[in-house]
Amino acid sequence: NLLSLRAKVLERGLRNMLTADAGPPAGSPGATEQPPGPQRDLLFRVYTHPLVRSLYRESWFPLGRKTLKPASGTEATAQDESGQASAPSPVSHVRLPSYIAPRTFALALIDTIAPTVGATDDNGTPRPAHDVIADLRGAILALNIPSGVKHRLLALLDDARGDIDAFRANVEAWFDDTMARVSGWYKRRTQLIILVIAAALTAALNANTLTIGERLWHDPTLRATLVQQAGAVSSTTEGETPREKLENAIDDVESIAETGVPIGWAQDEGAGSERDPRYVDFAEVGGWAHLVGGWLLTILAVSLGAPFWFDTLSRLSRLRGTGKPEAPLPASGRGLPGERVMTATPPVSVTVHPAGGASEP
Repeated sequence: NLLSLRAKVLERGLRNMLTADAGPPAGSPGATEQPPGPQRDLLFRVYTHPLVRSLYRESWFPLGRKTLKPASGTEATAQDESGQASAPSPVSHVRLPSYIAPRTFALALIDTIAPTVGATDDNGTPRPAHDVIADLRGAILALNIPSGVKHRLLALLDDARGDIDAFRANVEAWFDDTMARVSGWYKRRTQLIILVIAAALTAALNANTLTIGERLWHDPTLRATLVQQAGAVSSTTEGETPREKLENAIDDVESIAETGVPIGWAQDEGAGSERDPRYVDFAEVGGWAHLVGGWLLTILAVSLGAPFWFDTLSRLSRLRGTGKPEAPLPASGRGLPGERVMTATPPVSVTVHPAGGASEP
């Protein structure tokens, strides 16, 4: 969040989407000769469109900020017929949005590629769909954008079959497909960051899973104390602000170390029964193997995250506490599947009067 990683990965995905110049097949409409003049920067124009511009804000915090400006060699210095610059001015020191709705992106892109093509007249009367589609096709063909992007837009327009709403839906689907890949990029980068943080914390604390496991295995008193303390920690609040969360984490580590769990580094080995399990003899190969193996297990456990372990343990506890429900027995001799067992009806006592009538049960 401090580095605006999600926003940067989103920008990278849109850049790959709107600037990739993969040549279209020969003979396709997108393979026509490009118009003269500098190329239009679709990415910059979409990001500076009012629909998207309202999603990010200026920030004084130095990390995660970015300055938006057109790419070199584009129409940044081009001028329209009135002599005014045709490209929006750069935006400095902003935090880009970490999420853009598919409909917002589609409307911003369509308005960028064809700003003069409207679906309605000035009085609000809907224009014929074939006229709007024809104007859109002409606007796309006249754009000086990468040929690969032009070919994709024309393919989406052809697939709409004359329906402007279908074309917008196609652009939204194109955006969703791109965001599916972007989500994979983001997950891989965050997983790498988590692995680096886990390795740094594991080495700093010398949190060796093998050493901790051996100590808990041979010391039932410590094991019971740690289980009791874990239940108390899980029932407390984690804190609201980042500072409170950090202070609570430090307190948790200190309280665990005070119980005798072998976390941390030891300067000497100790003697006899007072041997410190945290001591590592780097002169022995076995000491290195024990240290590296325990660290790797700890790094793996930390990188998976606490939610993963809480969910796994809760599933295991449910598995132990509940068994497979028995199938209901059939209520009839035919044994129809799914029938419930019918309970026996209690006997009803009826009093018969001499007159032949019967009283209520």
